Amino acid sequence: ELISRLNTVEKPSSMLTDDDIKTICNECEISFGDVRNVIGWYKTLEPLTQQTKGVISVQQICGYIKKLYTTFDLPFFAMEEADEEDIGQLGDEMGLNKDQIVFFQANVTAQLKLAGLMTAVKE
Repeated sequence: ELISRLNTVEKPSSMLTDDDIKTICNECEISFGDVRNVIGWYKTLEPLTQQTKGVISVQQICGYIKKLYTTFDLPFFAMEEADEEDIGQLGDEMGLNKDQIVFFQANVTAQLKLAGLMTAVKE
């Protein structure tokens, strides 16, 4: 239901605000925090499809998100406390190879910086 609602929003996804997402989450009875964490993981992992020149597929990205969120019970924003070694170990546990782990580490760092900037702008 959440995805259906997001697909029918009359503005581009880049223009959705946290308030828009909160409203939809409340209507669908889904936790806003859960959605933010899934979006954080998606924004971190999705670039791997291009960075690996298609070696990692969109389906694998979905699998990684499910694994991170359900098997590892790891919200994206918990990564704020992780160092490069922690991120590398997580990438290894996800089954990424050494080159993919380098991309993963860079993507996690970039998304956390972006999230920090967005928070700073709102304050």
